[in-house]
Amino acid sequence: MKNEFKAFQSLSEEELKTLWENAVFIFDTNVLLNFYRYQTSTVDDLVQLISALEERVWLPYHVGLEFYRNRKNTIAEQHNKFGQVKNIVENSIAGLENKLNNLQLSKRHSE
Repeated sequence: MKNEFKAFQSLSEEELKTLWENAVFIFDTNVLLNFYRYQTSTVDDLVQLISALEERVWLPYHVGLEFYRNRKNTIAEQHNKFGQVKNIVENSIAGLENKLNNLQLSKRHSE
């Protein structure tokens, strides 16, 4: 059974070392689209990592195709999120100002 389900067996240190030294890395479409979702520092780290693995990275044609098909929508989604955050902040400020004004603090005397 161990031979049938090798993916579920732990690898030895030597096997892990060999794997990391020789593996080909294949990134799916979401990894590439996340470049538009992550913070700049995270994107920089990811680019640095992929560049270091450059000789062992393979990008299937279909991944590239899906990336270009979804790229503009992903960018638009991020712009929409920033707009939503801006609206939440503006509405919160306006609500706070209204509540403070309703207290009529300027008409009250302090002792």
